[in-house]
Amino acid sequence: MWSKIWRIVSAPFYVIGSVASIASVFILLFRDKDSSIIALIFLCVALILFLVSLLKILNRFLEKHPQDHKCISTFIQYTCDDGDNVLVETYKLIQVKCSIMQEYNAGFKWSGDTPPNISSDLQNFKILKKSQNGYEYDYAVLEFKKPVLYNETTIVHFKSIVNDVRHASLPYVEIPVRFPIEYIQICISLGYKNSSFNETAKISQRKITNSNEIQQNHKEYDSITFDQKHKQYLYRLINPQVGYSYKISWER
Repeated sequence: MWSKIWRIVSAPFYVIGSVASIASVFILLFRDKDSSIIALIFLCVALILFLVSLLKILNRFLEKHPQDHKCISTFIQYTCDDGDNVLVETYKLIQVKCSIMQEYNAGFKWSGDTPPNISSDLQNFKILKKSQNGYEYDYAVLEFKKPVLYNETTIVHFKSIVNDVRHASLPYVEIPVRFPIEYIQICISLGYKNSSFNETAKISQRKITNSNEIQQNHKEYDSITFDQKHKQYLYRLINPQVGYSYKISWER
């Protein structure tokens, strides 16, 4: 990539070098103060124009990445201790692939009839973008407290708290994999379950389609037992297949 960038910026770089040489000659020939100041101003303007063009070129190459970040790992924690109040937290380790990232769109889908209370311990919750249909995800815009630069890694935190006393939500967690990711961990903590509860949770997947296409049904391919000691389901995905949505569902 850098060789391509150098081929583009080398020409203006040589121009700047020539301008600097000419400015030096002017300064030597005209030793009076006014001529020196004019030559220096001309040189500074040329350098500023060169830096602006260099930034534009670098940004053009960086923006060719299919997404503005690479997600390395995701940790999802679903907690319901009393059977009514639900806490969902997501931690994502990402690597920025654009020149500067100032905010992150955290996608989520809540099936209940009570709007969740959204926040973040690491970012500032800015606004909620609602989907136009039932297939697409809503997006919580999280603003970084400090801009993240190209190739830097950072952790994104999303928190959702909601009272689901009417039990209108469906008992599942789903995560789409649109780009390569190394590791996903989903933990479902159900503190209200009694010691006799031993139902297995279903693991299923479906192919991701466009919102205007008919959504495919999930196909079950695995199941996990309930950890009665810790009252939770724990499931891990290592290098999951891109283009599929994975879901873990359980008995309420």
